Amino acid sequence: MKIKYLKDLFGHKAQGDFIQVQRVLILVAVFLTLIILAQGYKINQNQTWCFIFWVILMIGIFFVHGKFKIIFRNRDMAEAKIIDLNKQMIRQIQELHTEKNKSELTEIERVKLQDRLNQAQKMEAIGTLAGGIAHDFNNILSIIFGYTELTIALAPKDSEQEKNLSHVVAAAKRAKLLINQILCFSRQHKAEFMPLQLSTCIKEILKMMRSSLPTTIKIVQEIDNEQNYVLADATQIHQVVTNLCTNAFHAMEQLGGALTVVLKKVVISEDQVLKNEDAKPGAYMQLSISDTGVGMDSRVKERIFDPYFTTRGAGKGTGMGLAIVHGIVATYGGFVTVDSELGKGSTFNVFIPLWCGEEVKCQKVDELIILGSEKILLVDDEPQIADVCAMGLRLLGYDVISTTSSLEALKIFEDSPDSFDLILTDQTMPELTGAQLADKIINIRPDIPIIMCTGYSSIMSPEVARGLGVKEFILKPVKMSDLSIIIKKVLEDEKNK
Repeated sequence: MKIKYLKDLFGHKAQGDFIQVQRVLILVAVFLTLIILAQGYKINQNQTWCFIFWVILMIGIFFVHGKFKIIFRNRDMAEAKIIDLNKQMIRQIQELHTEKNKSELTEIERVKLQDRLNQAQKMEAIGTLAGGIAHDFNNILSIIFGYTELTIALAPKDSEQEKNLSHVVAAAKRAKLLINQILCFSRQHKAEFMPLQLSTCIKEILKMMRSSLPTTIKIVQEIDNEQNYVLADATQIHQVVTNLCTNAFHAMEQLGGALTVVLKKVVISEDQVLKNEDAKPGAYMQLSISDTGVGMDSRVKERIFDPYFTTRGAGKGTGMGLAIVHGIVATYGGFVTVDSELGKGSTFNVFIPLWCGEEVKCQKVDELIILGSEKILLVDDEPQIADVCAMGLRLLGYDVISTTSSLEALKIFEDSPDSFDLILTDQTMPELTGAQLADKIINIRPDIPIIMCTGYSSIMSPEVARGLGVKEFILKPVKMSDLSIIIKKVLEDEKNK
């Protein structure tokens, strides 16, 4: 066994024994000294042995005493050194534990960062998927819009056929909004701020939500129908309301309940501003969405707007819904508050500044169709879109040459570049994209006006298109009435140059 401490060699009992030996030797030495003194320092031959023994004894006493002092001093020093070593070892162990804790904390942070990275990659994948869905779905909607509008134009005025087909157009509009919401969720929708009447927008959203919610959820509406305009993006408002209603549904999913939506005009005073640092005094539209669900405690309420925070189980929530809501409302100069107690449901209050610009006059432009007679070269790789668009433009009076091949369109234009008044082209096409086709056509005839359409493009935007010389950039699906206005505007601008 390895001896780590001197007491393992001598022990405490050995130390006591050494002290006892010292005491006995000292007593013997004192006794011999008294005998010698009694003889009066007269040491005869017979007493010589006693004197010699006394000297040896005294030397032994001092020698043994010195050795004992050295031994125990060394023992004490050794034990002190060992204690110091122990303290140093404890410090090292504590440091190791600290490093271990740091490593554990670092590991926790690494896991969190990895989760966020995975979430970001999911969002990126959703964005890529959303772009593909948007392009294909908007092309499908273009066909639905086109043929439905053509049939409405041929149907008797105020007939049952016209009424039924108008419902098809309304459903197609809702589908278009859904696509915009998907793009907005994947951060690929560019916000377009404009005066928006919240009451109309929210009622439309609730109609859509009703079909997706179970009958165990009752929707209660208290909507102020007065002029309640805000400067906002319609798609983002859809996203805000949809996210809040979806959260309310999940809170009542097990037992059902009431989803209450209230819209009213409020004025925030200076006193109320002090209670919320994000608020500013002024007039707001307050949208309150309440549920009768499970509610939240204070700990959850403090974190509900944090990105990636969710109270739902794994795989059931992204933790981004309320963070997106908060971000959207903040860009409008508004703020969000929440009132909730466990077992008593929750109420989210969204405050958006009231639009104080010029009064917005509602105009029904759907029936406004502008006729024309110019010659248009139309190219779209989707045969049904090319056909329905050509049919619609011919009904408006235009002379249309249509093709599904961008190379064929280029050849047609090269053969007679001065015979066309306008080019209407799709962007995403095989052989030549719309941008490439526009570049070649402009090189042949720089003054030719070009309108570009696309269901969705991640690389093309109105700014990029105008940089190529394109006059207008349109997102599909587009109604024939809107297209007729755009075409007439582009042609008039060209004539007025």
